[in-house]
Amino acid sequence: MLPPGVSRSRWWTWLRGTRGRHQFLRAGVFVAGLFMMLLGAFMWLFSLLLAVPPLFVGLWVWSREFHWGHRLYRAFLRRAGSLWARIKLRPARWGLLTAAGLAAAVAGYWAWGYFGLPGVT
Repeated sequence: MLPPGVSRSRWWTWLRGTRGRHQFLRAGVFVAGLFMMLLGAFMWLFSLLLAVPPLFVGLWVWSREFHWGHRLYRAFLRRAGSLWARIKLRPARWGLLTAAGLAAAVAGYWAWGYFGLPGVT
């Protein structure tokens, strides 16, 4: 909600003016947030530190339009704060874990290109 006396732009008002346009906006927001969340889940395979930014953006996008997204966003910020405190205690360990995850991703990409897909002749 906006503070009293503050209005949104004419474009924003027009976009939310009818139910059809507003539903279209909500669907677009959901898809954009879902894409970022899936990207974050994929990055989590390599390193937790690499997963945080796309997850943050995906939850932020959802929080702009959905109440449940806002609750998830606030919970994520609390957990990210505790993660950041743990990272500051052992920066070398977390840096090594991130480098190892990236090295595993590069090695997997190389192996896939060199050997090809398994089972495909």
